[in-house]
Amino acid sequence: MKYKMLIVEDENFEKEALETIISKRYNEISIVGLVTSGKEAVNKAKLFRPDIILMDIGIPELDGLSAQRQILDFLPDVRTIILTAYSDFQHAQDAINSRVVDYLIKPIRTKKLIESIDRILLDFQNSSNHISYGVNELSQISQNETIQQALLYIENHYLENIQITELAKSLFLNPQYFSRLFKKELNISFSEFLILYKLEKSKDLLIETDLPIYAIANNSGFTDSSYYCKTFKKYVHVSPLQFRKRNKKTISFP
Repeated sequence: MKYKMLIVEDENFEKEALETIISKRYNEISIVGLVTSGKEAVNKAKLFRPDIILMDIGIPELDGLSAQRQILDFLPDVRTIILTAYSDFQHAQDAINSRVVDYLIKPIRTKKLIESIDRILLDFQNSSNHISYGVNELSQISQNETIQQALLYIENHYLENIQITELAKSLFLNPQYFSRLFKKELNISFSEFLILYKLEKSKDLLIETDLPIYAIANNSGFTDSSYYCKTFKKYVHVSPLQFRKRNKKTISFP
């Protein structure tokens, strides 16, 4: 089982340190995003549906606890670890009220972080309610029936060259109206959502198969492998090969 983690930290050094610790320590965790603001954290959480979030409190645009409360609206079971320079009772109480699983004071000690993550993984292993990423989870983002139908269409046709005009037509909607509705409901444009959806599918192929990159691109709905690699690095912050190296499953023989 692979668990998805979102790291929310606006200090580059600390963000890189967290990524290094997680990547080296946990084969079962895939880092799906490194973001620097609260608003970006909410948007990426909607898209990637992380199981675990490392959330700094003192981030721009929207503080970490406010972002956490918004994320709980659509990810009620997410496990969030708060990282903060504040040690006062009020912040700790607010964190408890925001249903975080741990509250770590900066500078973060590696041992404390690992202990906290280990407890979360053990909880996951003991739970039968953990659900992996899929169209059913995406549909929970919006209760709008039209959007749910559009997401199902994407699930079934993402390997094709989906055009918003064709999709809107299949839903008996004006393309301009559908585009506005999609952006309103999911807080992201249709075109960007489709790209991110294809990238998520490509991650599974990178981890689960030994297919070359051009084949990964083709089997994820990208017709140009160079564009795929460029897009992957833009959103994931590492190349497809680097991502594979960090997350590749190994087969053990008796």
